[in-house]
Amino acid sequence: LLAQPTRESRKREGSGRPRVEDIYGGGVLEEMADIIIGLHNPSEGLIQREPEPDTKDYAEWQRELLRWAGKVEMAALKRRRGKQSGWRMFNYDGPTTTFSELQP
Repeated sequence: LLAQPTRESRKREGSGRPRVEDIYGGGVLEEMADIIIGLHNPSEGLIQREPEPDTKDYAEWQRELLRWAGKVEMAALKRRRGKQSGWRMFNYDGPTTTFSELQP
């Protein structure tokens, strides 16, 4: 089952990483699910917050955009039998919706 975050969660300050309570209808899903995996694509938020060119923020924005190009973060937000996991970065191919581990 795929679920989208609520609109209110997008207004929250911070990293933008989803939480279980951000899922639309999350109370029922949390109760029923054995595992909930959260995906976070920082490049989407970066694209939406592009600063004006020729500013000091623009160079940092470009570095972050390159850092996150083709990558997402993933974490187990809930596991019925086990601990939650921390956020890990994965390669992501959007057109094929393919995830793969980053090579060191």
